[in-house]
Amino acid sequence: MGCSWRGTVVLGLVFGSWVLSSVACGAALLLFVLGWTWKPLALLLVYAAVGAVYAPRRSPAFHALLVRWMDDGPYFRTQRLVFESGAAVPAPGSRALIASCPHGILCCGTTVNIGLSPVMLKCEVAMLGADLAFRLPVFREILYLTGGAPATPANMKRIMATGQNVCLVVGDFEEIALYQRGEFHCYLSKRKGFVAYALRFGYSLFPAFTFGEELTFNSLNVLPWLRMRLAGWKMPGALVWTRRGWMPDPSVDLVTVVGDPVVLPTIPAPTPEQVDRYHALYVDAVVRLFNKYKGDFASDPNAVLYLH
Repeated sequence: MGCSWRGTVVLGLVFGSWVLSSVACGAALLLFVLGWTWKPLALLLVYAAVGAVYAPRRSPAFHALLVRWMDDGPYFRTQRLVFESGAAVPAPGSRALIASCPHGILCCGTTVNIGLSPVMLKCEVAMLGADLAFRLPVFREILYLTGGAPATPANMKRIMATGQNVCLVVGDFEEIALYQRGEFHCYLSKRKGFVAYALRFGYSLFPAFTFGEELTFNSLNVLPWLRMRLAGWKMPGALVWTRRGWMPDPSVDLVTVVGDPVVLPTIPAPTPEQVDRYHALYVDAVVRLFNKYKGDFASDPNAVLYLH
């Protein structure tokens, strides 16, 4: 099972636009710096200017089509969403913040098992991502059409004020830099802003962990200091490949587990100490979830979770 033509088309569209638009932007900048031509960069700047004042609205039909195709024809050998209990399934508009990890290279688990899940589609979860992703040509349009939004302070406040369920990947670029095939790395220690927003707007934190994300790409693990420096500049610091080039390895069992919620109080102006306290509860929930399910879903039942 897995690697059907439908799943390949869907992820080829999503991940292909992500990778190729990133390469195109980098190439345009390089051509300008080398003094060869300024036209590609000028075109991108015009696109960015238009994007600053216009964003496509979500297309439920387009989103549902991608979800249906991914469900009918999986790309990965196993694509599975598991809930720790009935309490881990958020009702629509229930102020649920699904904080997912690890990011891996292309965020396969969160994309496939949450963003393109028929179950999560019914839960009406808005996918929040790095602001930079919403500046990439074509990929930006796909994100907006499927109900995504940049995880900027303004958007977080606007969306969470309505009580809509949201999902974000906590580790971001740092987890790309930390990626090593076969190992579990989560960058959580300095990611606390989402906890502050959850407290402010009365959201519960739902820990989510993907097993199999660590096997989606082969990696060349060199110059860790440089990779982390690139991550600090919001640039992907990883050298990866598969037999399918820039597409993830389809022979992976990709299982995302959503844990029971960490229920938070509503604190309109949380102090740093309060944020630290509830952030620690979230991290504990992630570790507990990993240890509870690694025997079932990790390729190595004795796997270790490295926290950064």
